[in-house]
Amino acid sequence: GSDGSLYMSVGDGGLSSEAGSTGQNTDDLLGKILRLDMNSTPYGIPADNPFVDDPAFRPEIWAWGLRNPWQFSFAPSNDAFITDVGWSHYEEINYAAADAAGPNYGWRFYEGAMTVEPPGTAPASELTFPIYAYPHLKPPDYDGSTPYGCAVIGGFVYDGAARPELRGQYLFSDFCGGDIWTLSQQAARWQAQRLIATDLRVTALATDAGGEIYIADFLGRLYRLKAAPADDIDDDLVLNDSDNCPQTANVDQADNWGALGVGDACDQSFYVRNHDGIEVKVFQQHYGEFHIYGCDSSGCGLMANLDAQDLRAQALRRADSQIASQHFSGWRIALEYAADSDSQAVYSLRIVNAAGDAFVDDLQILIDESSLAWRTTG
Repeated sequence: GSDGSLYMSVGDGGLSSEAGSTGQNTDDLLGKILRLDMNSTPYGIPADNPFVDDPAFRPEIWAWGLRNPWQFSFAPSNDAFITDVGWSHYEEINYAAADAAGPNYGWRFYEGAMTVEPPGTAPASELTFPIYAYPHLKPPDYDGSTPYGCAVIGGFVYDGAARPELRGQYLFSDFCGGDIWTLSQQAARWQAQRLIATDLRVTALATDAGGEIYIADFLGRLYRLKAAPADDIDDDLVLNDSDNCPQTANVDQADNWGALGVGDACDQSFYVRNHDGIEVKVFQQHYGEFHIYGCDSSGCGLMANLDAQDLRAQALRRADSQIASQHFSGWRIALEYAADSDSQAVYSLRIVNAAGDAFVDDLQILIDESSLAWRTTG
């Protein structure tokens, strides 16, 4: 910290909520953030620590009631942002003002705003709830407006020069979600906004002396956040053909969700199958997602979106899944695990009608940790 003290985050020591309430045990250093004076050996206790004169507390404690504060950082204002990895339902971003004194963040009474302990056991006051929490489950009809994931990755308040419009905003990600988000206070409410959509398995964010943000990926790559080129129309930081292909609807083609027809200006047709007046079309978006449409005499409707990141997560589990169609009643899309080939998981994709007859059964998906490929078998 700017005060010269060493701040140390310590998890609660357990794999689940049943491991014991170390976060609320004030005689235990687990589930806490500690504040230490490193001018003596092995360490000293700063005289202004919040509980230094309270015999019920270990004097090292600066904040408590945390589960797994994987990363935390200080803003230029000396306010602290603490990301706390959740247990079963929610990921948390907690906040401590520069003059905060010993905040209790509530684990394991609460996870986010969800009660974990039986009702009535949590104290009625003196808990500090997260400024932002998001769920583990991907919401139905996900539109990218809010995060989801499995392990929040914090996070710094941006103070660099490459993206001046982001100054003062907190940047974070998620190991399973992969996207880069900003968090800012708007009208007394903290709101998240997706900055960049990625397929990364983000393990850490970092900053340099100039305040620029770096992003570490599980596959061993390090990225630096920088300004998009002036002609980068789709804001993916790459100048390519998709920049000539704006994501807007026109009279002949629909937007990304098929509202006006099939495909949009940036879709690439991958697969078409016709049978008895029914047509199935698979389109690939320039950013990797696949859209499956069904068409009959009444028109075309979106059957499913297949997100590359979701497919990779499923492949690592070697798990079959069923995806309900969105517009064709009774139709099902099945992803069935087939085999491993050259470190790839191979899935067969089958589309089955209401009577259980296979309509599409000649598509395979080949998935590894960094790529997604499709092929026909017929």
